[in-house]
Amino acid sequence: SKTANGIMHFRRSTKFCSRCGSATTITQSGHCASCTSCSNLIFPRNDPAMISLVTNPSRTAVLLAHSPRHPPGLYSCLAGFVEVGEGFEDAVFREVWEEVGVRVKEVEYVSSQGWPFPQSFMGGFIAIADEGPVVPQEEEILDARWFPRADVELAASRTSSLSKEDNEKLGGGEGTLSIPPKHTIARDLIDKWLSEP
Repeated sequence: SKTANGIMHFRRSTKFCSRCGSATTITQSGHCASCTSCSNLIFPRNDPAMISLVTNPSRTAVLLAHSPRHPPGLYSCLAGFVEVGEGFEDAVFREVWEEVGVRVKEVEYVSSQGWPFPQSFMGGFIAIADEGPVVPQEEEILDARWFPRADVELAASRTSSLSKEDNEKLGGGEGTLSIPPKHTIARDLIDKWLSEP
């Protein structure tokens, strides 16, 4: 489970006190590390991140990106960490501009999801931007483009029919669009958009 993964990461990363360097003991059913020397209490961290499905104003196409971490053919929503002092919505405007050179006009909150890889909390959004040129940030994005609804619907039907094991290996290869599997926040955002009239 997500909680178990998050707690195990916390336990591995807090064996020593960040204040004095002494050993810690785990308390509160694994949700706290207590320093054996200075009594400093350390709690699991949640690093805020945003993920956003960008649509055109008519909601007939979405902007999806292919990351170096994705298998060939897999395109997903844009995501990034929220910086210090920044709100989730501000992060959507900034990250979309930085990653693909597209200016977002509106942002709508949809849902959130704990993402313990290792310790993130993701806010999910649908953003609206003019369907214009896309300029992927080379270090983070291999390709990004606007996909019409029909292409995304076809990819969704293909992914929905795969076994759990095949879904986890997802990627249709070059020339075949694949999207994230069910039970991910990226897929929830895509499915919400696909369910619109």
